[in-house]
Amino acid sequence: IRLRRLQQTRSPRSAQLHAKQKHSWDTLTASTSIESPPLARRNAATYTQQPVYMAQQVQAKQRELQSKLEAMLASVEDERLRPMRKQGFLAMAKCCDLSDPTAYQQCLQKAQLPEQRASQVVQGELNDFQGRLQRAIATCQDDVKDGGYSDQNRAQNVFNTCVGKVFDAHAGMLGDVKKRIEKGLR
Repeated sequence: IRLRRLQQTRSPRSAQLHAKQKHSWDTLTASTSIESPPLARRNAATYTQQPVYMAQQVQAKQRELQSKLEAMLASVEDERLRPMRKQGFLAMAKCCDLSDPTAYQQCLQKAQLPEQRASQVVQGELNDFQGRLQRAIATCQDDVKDGGYSDQNRAQNVFNTCVGKVFDAHAGMLGDVKKRIEKGLR
């Protein structure tokens, strides 16, 4: 409910930023599985039972990471970005008192500058976080490929375990990401 409320109160600029973040997250989550060829002479129920359970655990960790990321972004929005946006709007309102069109435009640009910089800081940190997460998942995929597993079931389990650890590790990094964002917003 809080996230919906937050999404409803976003400015057009922060709504665009959120849409980019969601697209980035969706792109990232599409790459968290390995291909599995059909296996002959195996009972389909026993083949899929354990990997499905592991995949569900990985999906749960992925949802947990996404939830923590969204909570961190909502916190930054509430504590830092919204007050900054308010100051920008108040400064833009004062620009309306200027009679010179050139001074008016310069005033508007100057008033919007802090929010634009803040957006760049947040987007840069999120891009960095996403890149690190994608590289870690790619390392898991490489480890499985290099492991030479003849059993696809075992390969999927190794991959799922690795990705689960990656999600846990990156969830732990969100505090540092928030600190870097807040430092960049000063």
